Amino acid sequence: MTTTLNLLQRINAAMKEVDYIQKEKKSGMNYSIVSHDAVTAKVRPILVKHGIVYYPAALNVTQDGNRTQVQMSVKFCNVDNPADYIHVESLGYGIDAQDKGPGKAISYAVKYALLKCLGLETGDDPDLDQEVKHEKPAVMPAANGTPGASKAANRTVYDKMVLAIRNAP
Repeated sequence: MTTTLNLLQRINAAMKEVDYIQKEKKSGMNYSIVSHDAVTAKVRPILVKHGIVYYPAALNVTQDGNRTQVQMSVKFCNVDNPADYIHVESLGYGIDAQDKGPGKAISYAVKYALLKCLGLETGDDPDLDQEVKHEKPAVMPAANGTPGASKAANRTVYDKMVLAIRNAP
């Protein structure tokens, strides 16, 4: 008898395989970034492996001059049971004097939905030296406030999510 994993179990399996995406310095920029392409390249094969599909499910776009703002809901779905899904709300901004603002805003929103859904670190801590290379922890951070989970904006929500994923049947 084979058991089919639910979406939370699949997300948990994906989280075990990737925990960090290193920032990169682009030419002509004075700071390091984690690009949409870097996030996609890192997580897409893992999501495919674990049977998770994601796509924009709702999109609200506003334009103010050359600035595009996107509010979107990214749907993460279990490929074996499409009724098993979650929505991750996200925002994105794109500034472009031509026609690329909406694409930039959507890419930004999708990137952050992926980062947040999988709990990925990017080194977005201004107190840390960005040149320090990340060392992968031996185990997934615990929900009891151990290092790696300390940047969560809402500790209670983070702890409940981690416990729900770990205790999923």
